[in-house]
Amino acid sequence: MADILLAAFNARYAHTSFGARYLLANMGDLREHTELMEFDLQVQSRIAVEKILALNPRIVGIGCYIWNIDLATKVAAQLKRIRPDIQLILGGPEISYETEEQEIFQYADHVICGEGETEFPKLCGELLGRRDACDTTSVPQASRLPRRIIRTEAVNVAQIELPYDLYTDEDIAHRAIYVEASRGCPFRCEYCMSSLDPCVRYFPEEQLFATFGRLLDRGARIFKFVDRTFNIDIAFALKILAFFRKRYEPGMMLHFEVIPSHLPDELMEAVADCPPGMLQFEVGIQTFNEEVAHRIQRPLDIEKIEANMRRLRNETDVHIHSDLIAGLPGEDLESFEAGFNRLLALNPQEIQLGILKRLRGAPIDRHSKEWDMVYSPHAPYEILCTSLIPFEEMQRINRFARYWNLTVNNGQFINAAPLIWTEGRRDACDTSGSVPQASRLPENTGFNPLQPIEQSLRKKLPHWTQDHCTYFVTFRLADSIAQSRVKEYEELRRKWQEHHHPPYSEKERERFNELFSERVNEWLDAGSGSCCFKEPELAQIVADTLTHFDGERYELNEWVVMPNHVHVLVKPLEGYKLSDILHSWKSFSAHEINKATGQEGIVWQPESYDHIVRDVEELNRIRNYIRENPEKAGVQGCPAGSRRDACDTSGSVPQASRLPSPPSTSPFAAFMQWSNWLYAKTNTTGNLHMVRLAKLLLEFLTSEKGMDEKTVAEALWRDYQRGNRPDIPGFLKKFEPKENHAESGREACDTKPVPQVIAPDRSNLRLPRQQRHLKD
Repeated sequence: MADILLAAFNARYAHTSFGARYLLANMGDLREHTELMEFDLQVQSRIAVEKILALNPRIVGIGCYIWNIDLATKVAAQLKRIRPDIQLILGGPEISYETEEQEIFQYADHVICGEGETEFPKLCGELLGRRDACDTTSVPQASRLPRRIIRTEAVNVAQIELPYDLYTDEDIAHRAIYVEASRGCPFRCEYCMSSLDPCVRYFPEEQLFATFGRLLDRGARIFKFVDRTFNIDIAFALKILAFFRKRYEPGMMLHFEVIPSHLPDELMEAVADCPPGMLQFEVGIQTFNEEVAHRIQRPLDIEKIEANMRRLRNETDVHIHSDLIAGLPGEDLESFEAGFNRLLALNPQEIQLGILKRLRGAPIDRHSKEWDMVYSPHAPYEILCTSLIPFEEMQRINRFARYWNLTVNNGQFINAAPLIWTEGRRDACDTSGSVPQASRLPENTGFNPLQPIEQSLRKKLPHWTQDHCTYFVTFRLADSIAQSRVKEYEELRRKWQEHHHPPYSEKERERFNELFSERVNEWLDAGSGSCCFKEPELAQIVADTLTHFDGERYELNEWVVMPNHVHVLVKPLEGYKLSDILHSWKSFSAHEINKATGQEGIVWQPESYDHIVRDVEELNRIRNYIRENPEKAGVQGCPAGSRRDACDTSGSVPQASRLPSPPSTSPFAAFMQWSNWLYAKTNTTGNLHMVRLAKLLLEFLTSEKGMDEKTVAEALWRDYQRGNRPDIPGFLKKFEPKENHAESGREACDTKPVPQVIAPDRSNLRLPRQQRHLKD
């Protein structure tokens, strides 16, 4: 029997109720009169009510969260119908805002909004300390106080009891151990409830480490820190890492939520010192769209984020769980796709694609009217559509997120899953026949669709760059376009930029080139201005300038010096930037041209037009354009040069049909194709058995993508072996390595003893999700 019962409804058995344990730890003199009862969401409400009433409580406290509010409402309704005398106290983030609008409120006697470690025991004491005069039942009832909504202040974390000794041996052995070193968040991200608690409060170190030590002594190995800003105080974060590093034993795993732009060298060094599998970082990106991030008050330093993510992957063994949110106000599908591709290029082990939720009390709701944001009226209140993403597209994103989790995040298909978006592409010169890795892409142009594209605005034109790329560049004489054309161009560009803001999508970049680069080329070919490069001496100055550092600072491909402009296909070499190369060309040649003509003044238009060449087909199309440009413009004798493709051994310049063009589909679009196909095949987004999913992957990659069956099967076979599984799926048996059949080939008369086959270690049969992603 218990006077006070804390009923906790967790998402699943593996989760523990952190909040309920905090309340229990702070009950003071009422601790011995209080019990904690936990359920998961699979429990029927009638069963939960039966178990609660079996303890005959006078007060029942229920924590309300977005994931359990439906079940909590049913339990509350049935409790009050059966035992209206029970005092029902509600708390938790879900009931703390828009309190009186919720169905569950009608069943509550009292509601505590905010942190309850001090107010809940106080309220229980008041209720148990007074009895109704008319109470004649054998079981004393709690006093009837007027219904109250109690709004609490943030507690002083130095003055509350910590709950960690309340974790049972069963919890430690089988469930997540939630801990915290701080509360609050200094940021104001409008989609997050933590933005409402601006003061970061740290628990006393001595008390904290003592309780962590006791948990370790009892065998706890997996700690999930719920701090929203673990690395905001670097000194404190370093102390926590040092404490656990000193106590490290195999199997230990610490989960932290980190700010990706705030990882200084000393923290990186401490992280790098941790063994593989010890650390998991939850890295909240949410969006790469700077305008959207500013709108929702999300700090976004893309340069630092990308640099730190690369360092984490290259210099440490931390497991990165990164987050993106679909449906943010003002972000369309193209922007979300670009952000996903950019994040994927940073190679985190997991990408969690979340659908925006309308958390009660979160400021994100202020954008609903402007962006026509429609949310589900039922928990978890996910966005259904916006003015930029219709419902049908949002549904596809939802399925994409679910299938990404099944196919990629769970680590079962480390080798096979990347084939969905890389399609097994190898370097064009690679004839090894080996199964490609996800990072291996054609080197004909150097462009990697899995790597981010940097965007900048120099002078008045947007520019896109990526390391190791080939660029198509056009730069022109200062007088090469008539002023009337210049004004027309600037007005068009101004209007375009009013409606398009960085970061630009792939379609926006293509459209920009159509509207401006191609238009300018037409004007240049008209032959306006002095056209001084009709003079062979001056044209040769430019040609000599272009070729001077060829092979040293850059590689020239096709190029031509036209009467009033220059076209170049160029690939900067390691350590050299395109902008620096262009500046060097124009500065040196301008000086030499002025010296040769005896003139002074501006020779070149300050801006240049540059375009990343994305695949071989485009490369050859541009080659042909440059080669044919003099004839098209009706001029002769233009200095020009050409470089054969590195893979071409025929002695002629390759045509577009000579080399296969790698698909230009982005990783997001490629996986969306798999998602749409998988849904059409299965008509479910529920769990799929690994063997069935593997078989579907084989079918999709071979029938829809045209990949070689053996290549895909080899990747699936390696994935299956990574899972330490003793059996062989039937559809993979024909691809089983020959050595596995060695024993079956023995002759009947062979009397040599058959070597004993050692069975796999079944204790490791189901590797934890993080371990599946560990580097081989």
